[in-house]
Amino acid sequence: IPGEIIDVQAGPIPWYTGKETVEKDKRIFLVGDAAGLTKSTTGGGIITAMKSAKILAECIETGASYTNSLKSLKRMLWLHNLIRKVLNNFSDNDYNKLITLMNKESIKKILNTHTREHPARILAGILLKEPRFLGFAHKLFF
Repeated sequence: IPGEIIDVQAGPIPWYTGKETVEKDKRIFLVGDAAGLTKSTTGGGIITAMKSAKILAECIETGASYTNSLKSLKRMLWLHNLIRKVLNNFSDNDYNKLITLMNKESIKKILNTHTREHPARILAGILLKEPRFLGFAHKLFF
């Protein structure tokens, strides 16, 4: 059915920084990208939004601290930030090396086994199978 675009809206994706305030006065709570709970590697935020909403619901039900209960989700997002920092410092040659290493069957198997929601599992697996990935670690310091 032919249609007409009547409006286009866009905005920046708020990447997680670790400085976000997610609750105020035990009455106002933010989840998902409103709380900055998005992955800086992919810009993804649907799964983190659903996880943060589930955590918030449990906290409301039990009286637990929402901010404290987000710690495991925030650790995962911190690791995404670390990966993003490394990738931001890559040269074209670094990307070529990365693609070569990622094309190995043992690495593809790890990538097919774990989701991007668990970067620690992916990193641990690929470092064990292919220690040459450690050659990119110096990019953290540039």
